[in-house]
Amino acid sequence: MKTFTVWNHKGGTGKTSLTSLLSLYLSETSRKVLMVDLDSQESLTSGFIEEQATSTWESKTVYDWLIGKAKIKDCIQEVNTNLSIISGSLLVSKIQNSVNQSVIRRDLKSLDFDFCFIDCPPTWSNSIVASINASEKVLVPSLLSVYDLKSTKFTLNEIQDIDKDLETYVVFNRCKSLSKIEKELQDKSFTRSTILSFPSFTSVNTAIKTKKLKGNLKEEIKKLYESLEGIL
Repeated sequence: MKTFTVWNHKGGTGKTSLTSLLSLYLSETSRKVLMVDLDSQESLTSGFIEEQATSTWESKTVYDWLIGKAKIKDCIQEVNTNLSIISGSLLVSKIQNSVNQSVIRRDLKSLDFDFCFIDCPPTWSNSIVASINASEKVLVPSLLSVYDLKSTKFTLNEIQDIDKDLETYVVFNRCKSLSKIEKELQDKSFTRSTILSFPSFTSVNTAIKTKKLKGNLKEEIKKLYESLEGIL
């Protein structure tokens, strides 16, 4: 199984959207995909799991897995034939700095999926380190504002501090051209990474609600995947 952390220290950069779209696309092409919602905001979970089902699975979330209350296999909920999720929990915010930094890597090894995407919160904690330690590569979504670039640079440097050899991929979303930030991209934090762009996240909510990619959005995520195909 290939595992990818999706993280940026800043909120609103498109982490959950990127996780959702790539997972949907890969599942539609007959890959078995697991999504892990590590964010206490539960945005990924609320997009794929109905509220009633979320309540039913309250005792089997990422929180229960990480504190050792439940085995990882018992926390996996099927979204469709090829797509599954480990639901998030508000309680995970209480243990972010007490998570064993090797537990995610250890437990994911026991699963039979082709891909795993870990949707991380916009924070810095042991849970982030554990996710990165479990991953082959890290996808860093970003926008083009000064504040987004500053946070993305910080994020890339933190990843380097954890594992200087880990490959990172910055995905600038809602973006057709990077010409406005050419100078900023010369910073060594960015030059160590592969830089990609994604035109938009239009109709993401519809895609998640229907669990299906259509029209322009499907073509856009297909192009992004083709850019990533060499690494995924």
